[in-house]
Amino acid sequence: MSFHSLPPEVLFEIFSLAAGNPSTSLNYRDHRNLVELLCRFSRVHSSWRPIAQELLWKHIWLRGSQTEFEWKVKSWAGLAPYPTRYLTIDGEVEQALELTGVGRWTSLKHLRVCDVGSREPLNLEVFARFSSEWIFPH
Repeated sequence: MSFHSLPPEVLFEIFSLAAGNPSTSLNYRDHRNLVELLCRFSRVHSSWRPIAQELLWKHIWLRGSQTEFEWKVKSWAGLAPYPTRYLTIDGEVEQALELTGVGRWTSLKHLRVCDVGSREPLNLEVFARFSSEWIFPH
């Protein structure tokens, strides 16, 4: 049996172990390395592509200038074919919620907020309706 003929479930487990789970110590450079690793996995063999891409959509980091942030949030909301489990937001959470709607947030397991903007403190009441296990305001 070759590595390419392994069942998708086994490959998914291998890729998940390689990718690891984000933690409170995950920084942007670590996240970028994770994305690069999963992108490499998706290019190795056609049977690996859907598995690696599913994991890519589970680990999302939204950041950028005001315009970039808005575009990235809208792209994530409109394009993600798989539910996101680990989300890091480096921008205004309320704006992201407003742009995406609540539906995109229901599958979150871990939410980490790096920057809430300088205007107002983070309103944790916004998150009361979600079933996320962990919310990490940074």
